[in-house]
Amino acid sequence: MQGLHHDLYNDRPSTAQFREKLPWFLTALPSADCSKGGHGDYTSSTELKGFESGIIQASSFCTYHTLLNKLVDYVNSMRVAREFTSRVSDSLKIEMFPYLVFYMFFEQYLDIWRTALINLAIAIVVLKDVPQLRNGVQLSIVQGYMPNFYRRYETWVARHPTIILCSSLAIVLVLCLGLFRFKVETQPENLWMGLGSEAAKEKQFFDSHLAPFYQIEQI
Repeated sequence: MQGLHHDLYNDRPSTAQFREKLPWFLTALPSADCSKGGHGDYTSSTELKGFESGIIQASSFCTYHTLLNKLVDYVNSMRVAREFTSRVSDSLKIEMFPYLVFYMFFEQYLDIWRTALINLAIAIVVLKDVPQLRNGVQLSIVQGYMPNFYRRYETWVARHPTIILCSSLAIVLVLCLGLFRFKVETQPENLWMGLGSEAAKEKQFFDSHLAPFYQIEQI
């Protein structure tokens, strides 16, 4: 490597030198002559597909979190990492994203407050108390409607037992048809991530362009 130093311009390689030496660097084993050989550290961190055109499709580098002990530490570290890479992406005009295996397990907590607010809002709207007096007791519209509905329903069921039994059996048989498409899920990350989640897209991109990260089963 020292013998090539005189070919550099301001200690930086030219574009032609970069294209020529990068594949060699990524396959070079560290040795006494070149302790900076990149085979160990960088071979799986750079995608050379289409490199002939002078474009690196994807690359990765390592950074570090502080010590993470609690659930809130993992969630906050993910939030901060995404905010940081978003600012860097805007500054450098390239797409960057943070990726760690545990992100897929904690992504759901980033907007859990929004989901909680939506559920609470729906519950408040449905159960909003509209005064309705019955036997001197103040009831909401829902509380007043449900007893009447189930009273009529149980009366109808008692008068038509054959229809209820046959229809129940038919529904069970129809639902059992789903067993023909039964499949055991062998990818644990699919149990945690939705199809449209950012962590799922980032994992798919990382695994398709670079060497897959640590196995999920090691978590």
